[in-house]
Amino acid sequence: MKRILGTILAALLLLTLAACAAPVDPAPPADPAPPAEEGARYTIAYSAMSLDNAYFVAIGNGAQEFADENNIEFILHDGRLDVNRQINAIETWIQMGVDAILITPVDPVALEPYVTMAQEAGIPVIGCNQPIEGTDAFVSIEEYFYGYIRGQLIAEYIERFLPDEDQVNIVLYGWPMIEVLIQRSDGVKDALSNYAPQAVIIAEPHANTAADGMTTIEAVMQAHDLIHIVTANDSVGVAVAEAMVAAGRDQGVAIIGEDCTPEAVERIRERGIYFGTVDIMPFGTGKLYLEIAIRVIEQGPIPEMINFNYQFVTWDNVDELFPLS
Repeated sequence: MKRILGTILAALLLLTLAACAAPVDPAPPADPAPPAEEGARYTIAYSAMSLDNAYFVAIGNGAQEFADENNIEFILHDGRLDVNRQINAIETWIQMGVDAILITPVDPVALEPYVTMAQEAGIPVIGCNQPIEGTDAFVSIEEYFYGYIRGQLIAEYIERFLPDEDQVNIVLYGWPMIEVLIQRSDGVKDALSNYAPQAVIIAEPHANTAADGMTTIEAVMQAHDLIHIVTANDSVGVAVAEAMVAAGRDQGVAIIGEDCTPEAVERIRERGIYFGTVDIMPFGTGKLYLEIAIRVIEQGPIPEMINFNYQFVTWDNVDELFPLS
């Protein structure tokens, strides 16, 4: 049962489209790892759940900037939603003798023995986004809360733009194969129940990538003539926006996302179909990951969870929060 649960917890929030800067080109984990830069203060490796998710690309970009500024050799690895790739990567990094490993797990349970293996080799492991039992630190946001605040943003939109609607039809994208994403959806639903009782979820399609979003919204549009709001992670949301605009179904529809990918920000700036997103600041989170890794290297394990920060990004404040250069 424990192993099955681990598989259910598999990975990711796909919020995909390119982030503001291209990610470091990740080599397959079985390939020789890049040599450490001569004189680097530390070598820190991070395996993202999937670099097909713009959220993780932005994390990688933020971590890389921090590494460049602080004499850190940073290795970015694409887990590609494959736990075996992550296992191979950890084994490679143990052989290299890196100073710390950061990982957003595809399967937290399956990775537990490899976390122990790294620690026995003197390498601390930091869990990111999803917990892995036994890690030296854990950086994340409480998943139910993450969904709940997105639900609050949706409710604010309804109060502002749809106050006279007896029923507001909402399409809620989810990914029930992953337990933490079920918690997020539950948070959205509870917030809507509390703050916007006229909201009715008319469809719950499954998608965690841009490609999935593009495909599934076609079926939703065929099944439902009236859609007021679509909510999803930003990788899915941006793809849905493109599909709905192309189909001429964007009038009177708002998309509200989470993760604040650069593509979503540009869509919000257009003040069209994309109204807003919840920003858990992935670029800054990448920097936070390395800051925590250094703290663990130098001071030892951190027992309490380290929380991400968040903010709402909407038509009203997008230019202030993300000014054009």
